[in-house]
Amino acid sequence: MKADGRMRVTVHCPSLRGLPTRRVMVEVSVSPTPTAHASSTSRVGCDLVREIRGERIPANVAMPVLIKPYMPAPALTRELGKIVIRHGQVDHLLRLTIKSLLGISITDPLYKHETHKKRSSVLRERIRELARGRLAAHKAVLDELIAQIDSIERLTNLRNIIAHGVWSRVTTGGLAKLRDPQDDKLHPLPTVKQLKVAEREMYALYLALNHSRRKGRLKQAL
Repeated sequence: MKADGRMRVTVHCPSLRGLPTRRVMVEVSVSPTPTAHASSTSRVGCDLVREIRGERIPANVAMPVLIKPYMPAPALTRELGKIVIRHGQVDHLLRLTIKSLLGISITDPLYKHETHKKRSSVLRERIRELARGRLAAHKAVLDELIAQIDSIERLTNLRNIIAHGVWSRVTTGGLAKLRDPQDDKLHPLPTVKQLKVAEREMYALYLALNHSRRKGRLKQAL
């Protein structure tokens, strides 16, 4: 025990399988005279500092949880692949919609300037911006296009979570979870049925917007 009433205790903690046991140094404050509020179980106050392999971690910071990668069943990965493929097709359609709103050809240098290496969010916002100008006199067509873009954004967010999220399970067991890369929250895994519905919706949006752009209401309004 130190002069200031603090003491260190060495605890042997099991490590990952195949690795040697770790020694964890725990430093606690010890009251020299027990009080009525003192705990007989050596209750540690808020000044506790855990030292793990030389790193000092405040007591109010949660310890990390070990996770292991999780690979979904083939039936689920098949639907995940369809979502990713559909998203690439929809992204291409967003570029073509910008082309239509600008009234240019795909070989025009402006097309590359407007669409090349642009993220989905940038393409969607550019469509909204162009549409508000080009379709100001066609409110019904404008509203329809904006609704389609909003739906595409929702489905793109789903694709981003399943494609960039962390599919894992904690090493202590339990259900596999999907960690959202944007907010770091854990979500239940999507089901095969949910992914099938999402893929069909993406394809339906693709067909509707492409038809409107080439032969339908958007084409007529422009």
